[in-house]
Amino acid sequence: MKTRTAMTHRAISGRWLVVTAACIGATAIGCLPLEQEVKISACGGFGQQEQSLDVDPTGYCDAEMLHWRHDAATGKLTLRNTRVTLNCCGEHSMFVDQEGDTYLVTERDAPEQIGPLPGNTARCGCMCVYDFEIAIAEVAAGSVALRLVRDITDVESGPATAWEGEIDLGAGQGSIVVDAGESMWCETAGQ
Repeated sequence: MKTRTAMTHRAISGRWLVVTAACIGATAIGCLPLEQEVKISACGGFGQQEQSLDVDPTGYCDAEMLHWRHDAATGKLTLRNTRVTLNCCGEHSMFVDQEGDTYLVTERDAPEQIGPLPGNTARCGCMCVYDFEIAIAEVAAGSVALRLVRDITDVESGPATAWEGEIDLGAGQGSIVVDAGESMWCETAGQ
């Protein structure tokens, strides 16, 4: 069974608007959404004020990283994907589905809606880096299969897998390189 609870965050005057939709794609009977909490940064990432995963900010520009921490006592698995390069004008959301034994984490980037008519959207001529964080409740200890998908909705190729593999939660926490390529944003920001 595939279940989803989606949370969308959008920066509005420095505050976050949270919209929750539960049990998409599942029948009402037996619909058990994964309990999750989502945080998405503004352009530039969370920075040092949001270091809930003890992420070292000095290596931020070195690579896109997936940092994780598992609390064995509560079963809470927190994932933070840092330095995700996307267009500066976008609406971002993140959600997790469970497909069999695999946790499917999707980061979505859609053009901003600029008017009341459908398709009245815009993109900017600049790129920014964002951090995406999701905490999933009641994840059993042991190894878990994880697929990180990036869905840029106005790209014809459709959603793409950014990283896929297994995480041994017994280690408690760790970091995975998602993309070791240089970031245009970091090069420009450092000059």
